[in-house]
Amino acid sequence: MRRLSVIHPEFEDQVKFYGVGVDPLESLDDIEALKNDEGYVYESAVPVGNVLADLRITRQSFKVAIDGGGTITYRDGFGRGSPDEWVKVMTQLAESAAGSAGMPAPTAAPTEPPQAAAAPPTATPVPATATPVPPAAPTATPVPATATLVPATATPVPPTATPIPATATPIPATATPVPPTATPVPATATPIPATATPVPATATPTPQPQVAVGTRVGERAPDFALRLAGGEEITSAQLREEGRPVFLFFLTSW
Repeated sequence: MRRLSVIHPEFEDQVKFYGVGVDPLESLDDIEALKNDEGYVYESAVPVGNVLADLRITRQSFKVAIDGGGTITYRDGFGRGSPDEWVKVMTQLAESAAGSAGMPAPTAAPTEPPQAAAAPPTATPVPATATPVPPAAPTATPVPATATLVPATATPVPPTATPIPATATPIPATATPVPPTATPVPATATPIPATATPVPATATPTPQPQVAVGTRVGERAPDFALRLAGGEEITSAQLREEGRPVFLFFLTSW
């Protein structure tokens, strides 16, 4: 424990380090007194609820490392581990804090922004067509005049006879003009309705990878809560929300 406590100050800005009492007969004051007497640097805590059973802590001097996302990265029991190994564990925890510090827990992807509003409908009326039919040209075909000459009589007229003049009464021409017909075609202007149905925006959230909850390395640690020496309670959910990795050292004062 002393070797681990000496290593921890190098990572105290990134990793939360708690010394958790496992003896139900010991109070939080007992754990705090041990810390002060030995010069340990962890924060003293006692479990709230079934932390020991949920994390399968069966003996003292048990160590569990949980990264900023809540995944167990290391666990070992009494007398196990070395300073070099713990430096590696602390470094991994610190890196997980650097990648997730201050970031909230994963949530569903935001809805995509709605598409731009469709252009207002336009209605261009069909231009009126009204071309009057031109009036028909008057038809006037004159009837040709008839001139019927009276033939000369068989008996020759003596030279002194006065010849009968030819009669030629022309028939007057008839020309009745045809009245013009011009029935205008009514204008048709039926606007074509514009169709503009906006396509609704769809936002399919990206599924988050599921990590099994358990107590082995690579699994997500079960939820837990600890009560600190000042009376404050801290939960695993708060630590995940802050992206803070945790190193839990379970111990007794004896």
